[in-house]
Amino acid sequence: MGISPELLNEAKIADPLVEKPSTSGKSRKTLILDDDTDVRLVLKQVLLDKFEVVGVGDGVEGLDSILSNNFDVIVCDMHMPTLPGEMFYKTATLMRPQLRERFIFITGCAINSRVREFLATVEGPVLMKPFQPDELVDLTAFVELRVLGG
Repeated sequence: MGISPELLNEAKIADPLVEKPSTSGKSRKTLILDDDTDVRLVLKQVLLDKFEVVGVGDGVEGLDSILSNNFDVIVCDMHMPTLPGEMFYKTATLMRPQLRERFIFITGCAINSRVREFLATVEGPVLMKPFQPDELVDLTAFVELRVLGG
């Protein structure tokens, strides 16, 4: 993802095993699905000021999470083991249709025709790797305004 060593080191200072609630008192909750532990950790750190953040490493864990939690935003990597982003999205939105407009997709595979075709059919915003943390923050704000009345 092109994460700077400084940002990664800063993220690792916090305990990566502890899910921290938002320090701003917000009750908004975000799910991050990414099989790369370092990327997931950095994305969690970027969003912790605004959201309670749950991070998981694959789509199966993600489905377990959406069955037991209500998420305001879902940040979903397209390439994950066990259940890729496309299948996670389809399954999650069948189980909970209200999640359909709460997705932000991340990918580094713009040349993969299957991923490109899928992303063209959904209305969720897409972040192409590498991206800047501010881009993720901006898109979460967009999702909040569009779906939640932010």
